[in-house]
Amino acid sequence: MDSREFGLVAVQQLLKIQDIHYGFWEKGEHPSIDRFQDAQKKYTAFLFRIIEDTLEKSKDAKMLDIGCGIGITTKKLLAAGYRVDGLVPSAWMARKATENVKAYRDGTRGAIFDCRIENFPVQKENEPYKLAFFSESFQYVKLPGTFEVLTRILSDQGKIIIFDYFKKENVAGKLPMGAAIH
Repeated sequence: MDSREFGLVAVQQLLKIQDIHYGFWEKGEHPSIDRFQDAQKKYTAFLFRIIEDTLEKSKDAKMLDIGCGIGITTKKLLAAGYRVDGLVPSAWMARKATENVKAYRDGTRGAIFDCRIENFPVQKENEPYKLAFFSESFQYVKLPGTFEVLTRILSDQGKIIIFDYFKKENVAGKLPMGAAIH
């Protein structure tokens, strides 16, 4: 388990939260532990609205949750009737995600892949995805390999959504991207 993965798992276990994301904080709102779960619920509701709009309210379209963590968002989408698979490059998280979605697996949805997106098992006989989305996971991918795989697994009308927020500052010696409060 690498240090980033350990940090996410530690926070998840210590705070007894299921979702492993930062949440949605309104401008002027100060992040705090006691409002963390509410911020996560707002983020998930926002994510669902965007997915629903992108898929034009169709639950038949197949999608891929890239960086699904322990599968909580994948499970929520499956419970809502969507056809979604998950991908996470961590054996421990993949096992937890598989456990979390097992009630919804039926051969056309609910598969969990233990790999990075650039190593995704592309097979021609598989149904193409209509949507691939990153939920606070895009900063971990290798861009060239990622987009090559996405062009192979997405349908001709397929879309990519990146649910990450970055900011750019012209500060010497600092990286140009970093998480920010939205």
